[in-house]
Amino acid sequence: MTTTPNHPHRRARLVGVALAVAGLLATGCTGALRSGEDTDTTTTTEPAAELRAWPEDEPVVEVASPAQPDASVALRPLLREPDGTTTLVAEVTNEGSGSASLSSLFGFDGLVATRIVTTEGTVRHAPVAGDGGSPCLCSGSPTTVPSGATAIVHVTFADVDPGAGSVRVALPGWRPADDVPVRHVRFAPAPSTVTVDELAPDHEVAVQGAWRTPDGILLRVEDRNGTGDALSPSALADLADASVVDPATGRLGQVRTESSRSVAELAEDPVPSGRSVTRDVLVAAPGGDPDTVLVRIPGVRRSLPVTVADDAPTTTLAPDDLDEPRTATLDGPARDEGDLITLAEPDDVSADAEGPQVSLPDPGPALSSEAEPGWSVAARAVVRTGEARSTVYVDLTRSGSDRTWPQGLDVDLDDWAVIDPAERQRLGTLEGSDGADGSTAAAGVAEGTTRTLHVAVAPVADGSDAVSVDVPGFGTLADVPVVDGPEPAAPGDEVAASLVDDRSGEVRTDILSVGRLPGSAGVLVRARRVNDAAPDAFEPEAGLCDLTLSDPASGRRFQPLPPCVTTEWSRGLGVGEALVQEVRFPELPADVEAVVAELDGWLGSAPVDVADEAAPWYLDLPRPSDAPRGDTLVGSVGVADDLQSETRRGDEVELDLDTDVLFAFGSAEIAPAAAARLQEVGERLVPVASGTVEVVGHTDSVGDDAANQALSEQRAQAVADVLRPILGSSVELVVSGAGESDPVAANEVDGRDNPDGRARNRRVTITYGA
Repeated sequence: MTTTPNHPHRRARLVGVALAVAGLLATGCTGALRSGEDTDTTTTTEPAAELRAWPEDEPVVEVASPAQPDASVALRPLLREPDGTTTLVAEVTNEGSGSASLSSLFGFDGLVATRIVTTEGTVRHAPVAGDGGSPCLCSGSPTTVPSGATAIVHVTFADVDPGAGSVRVALPGWRPADDVPVRHVRFAPAPSTVTVDELAPDHEVAVQGAWRTPDGILLRVEDRNGTGDALSPSALADLADASVVDPATGRLGQVRTESSRSVAELAEDPVPSGRSVTRDVLVAAPGGDPDTVLVRIPGVRRSLPVTVADDAPTTTLAPDDLDEPRTATLDGPARDEGDLITLAEPDDVSADAEGPQVSLPDPGPALSSEAEPGWSVAARAVVRTGEARSTVYVDLTRSGSDRTWPQGLDVDLDDWAVIDPAERQRLGTLEGSDGADGSTAAAGVAEGTTRTLHVAVAPVADGSDAVSVDVPGFGTLADVPVVDGPEPAAPGDEVAASLVDDRSGEVRTDILSVGRLPGSAGVLVRARRVNDAAPDAFEPEAGLCDLTLSDPASGRRFQPLPPCVTTEWSRGLGVGEALVQEVRFPELPADVEAVVAELDGWLGSAPVDVADEAAPWYLDLPRPSDAPRGDTLVGSVGVADDLQSETRRGDEVELDLDTDVLFAFGSAEIAPAAAARLQEVGERLVPVASGTVEVVGHTDSVGDDAANQALSEQRAQAVADVLRPILGSSVELVVSGAGESDPVAANEVDGRDNPDGRARNRRVTITYGA
């Protein structure tokens, strides 16, 4: 089956696209590799006559990838042996101008991330591999396909259903291919066997024999040069990383010392065309005294079964200084049983099509910091993004600083606040289990550049048109405009929303759709990375695993279903190029009708409607889904004159009182003007506080430690003395002082005074259970 999508950025040989994500499936052994007599009793297809060489089958299905417009993959029929071993052989053609490695073609995990799925879509298998995916019975990562060349690659699976007449094959980074036939064969054990260099089939690699020795298994390997050119020593079979596998147990034995002449003979001269060279290598016995082994050499198709003999020939190897034998167990580490969601190809969307996005006013006056010379911040706006949140946008500029991030500015941004004079409120950041919701990555800021940061805060009232923004380490930005966020996309629009890179604005992420998968299987987000103007290729990096979805009506935030299942591409995007990605979220609550997409390093999206139906195109997804993963974001609300701010986490509430408002400098006597305000605080606590109420005093670091400790205790006691008659005997007040030992901001930055940080540290906290 061959299909050709119609896409302006794809080439003639493109057939379809998908990603099989490594690590998606639960770890579990699918059974050992077995050799010898056919033990299957349910096989419906008789194996062919015994084969003593790999069959040269013609390809039956061709697939392609939008991330690899100059490459294609042609799949041969899968070869299933009676013992359950099934091997996929594929032809990879590089039509580009430069060479292409397996890691660039199939991602970092390479062929070990390949999956095969039975036609009924009920069982999915991962390749035979060791811990972490390597070593594996598959083509090694050193394989590089030159421009204009074709390489033959392979990957082996275990315990595949003997009745499967065809399967789906999902190569990492490529569109899955359906209906790939399975050919039943029987590879006959023999004293010797011939395999091939997967990049140069005319370079035969013959395993002349395998013999037991006291130090392991001796292999004799012959390189036969049938090419038209001489083979350099580096082009010969890589015996320094050779290994053997016992197909009866799945145990693997590795070379005794990787780079030593005592265990592997090295070729020193080129091998002319039509000639051969024979070398020996000593590998660890995999255990169990196997009768046959499979020989594994990087870049060479694994051998057919080779019988292990006792009468080892004379060899020039002198294993007098061996490492301890290294062995590993090869398993089929991933097997998933359950229906798969049907794939559906989406409509093409032009890379020029954009969705609604946040539009920010020009920045206001910049604010610098005594503690952070060379840095400045300027407010853009506070954007209303729903009933449960607003978002603050601030420009951070680096000019003349040797740092890539201001040390005094908390990267999590969780101490930012909005002061709303119209409503006399202080609005804190919205935080979840992993900190504030916004620009949380500690990405460097280049000299002479500006980065736009954002963080979510409690919602600003509809009647407010200007607020102040309190930025830790810098101070307060005044007269920040409050604007409404973008409206959702109109029905029928191709792009639901666009997020702009907060570093340069030269690239964007388009949210194409958010929809519920059938059978309560979760929610699928389809997005697209577009390079609008970045002169250097933009890297899509690790898919969309750091994408979050927030319900603007309730403040609930959701994260991808772990382990994250997303499309990853192993290429950068030039100007004008785009790549589509998908990511799977858990099933969202039925009352979530729209979401705001947040991606670290990007400005937030407009609200995106959650559609009732969705189907993957790039991902193989099983039907079951877990409960939503995420949390409800929590913010703080206080009063606008900075006497107090309030933070609630579950059933615990913490009030922070500004001691600069309550006390004169160095004093523990409550100022007359503040006494009435503290009385109001106590009256507010009466209906909500119960049990134990803790009152703790804090100071900055100026002055003697002992003096600061005493002052913190005295100030906490003064506050408690006001609260005790108001709260009555039903509340137990526990009073203490922490001095300067528990700061919430830096008192100094690189030895320079940080007045704003010291002001935040001068406080009295009141903590109680609500």
